[in-house]
Amino acid sequence: MGPPAVSANKLAETVGVSQETLSRWLRQARSVEGMSSPKKRAPRWTGAEKLRVVLAADGLADADDTTDPMRAR
Repeated sequence: MGPPAVSANKLAETVGVSQETLSRWLRQARSVEGMSSPKKRAPRWTGAEKLRVVLAADGLADADDTTDPMRAR
């Protein structure tokens, strides 16, 4: 895990350059072949959405499924 995220303005202040310079460096870095773009984050689910999926998945489990190690207990 990396260091905690900081704002572009705070980072610019810390390293002693303008926020515009940081933005330009980022654009330039993204245009270099082999540099990966930041991974997109998965959408955040609400508690209600998570519960709905868990309840739906529970209905998919087959009672006599012996391949599930949790069911073997």
